[in-house]
Amino acid sequence: YLAEIFTSANIANPMEYRGDIVHYNEAIFDPEELAKAKKEGIAERVVFNKYFTDLAEAVRDGKMTLEAVQDKLSAAMPAMASDWRRLEKIDVWSDGLQCWFAGEGKVRDLCIRPSGTDAKTKIYLDGKDKQYLIDLFEQNFKDFRP
Repeated sequence: YLAEIFTSANIANPMEYRGDIVHYNEAIFDPEELAKAKKEGIAERVVFNKYFTDLAEAVRDGKMTLEAVQDKLSAAMPAMASDWRRLEKIDVWSDGLQCWFAGEGKVRDLCIRPSGTDAKTKIYLDGKDKQYLIDLFEQNFKDFRP
């Protein structure tokens, strides 16, 4: 029934998934150790997000081609290489970035944004197959560290 609604409403990519990358151990009980771990996690979050933002800004500023970024990301996340090859545009915002993918793949767009208050990065994926989006996050982003 939902498939009929999506088709009649011309919704091509009805699935969304958000995965969080936690850059520290939230289960530390000692308040001082937790504060230290969170501080280190925020530093890791900055490095993680900067990796992607630097690539996006390099394309925007003409320092790298989109093809070179596709190659770099495909090498960094080989399980996602077929998706990175379809990367057609990257929008940079003040609080993150959004990658747009061409063609008929299972992922339409990907948003990467840091939490404003915690040592976490939020990964938003939109596409056609929710399980594929979950697997994409779990196999590529969850444990990725540049």
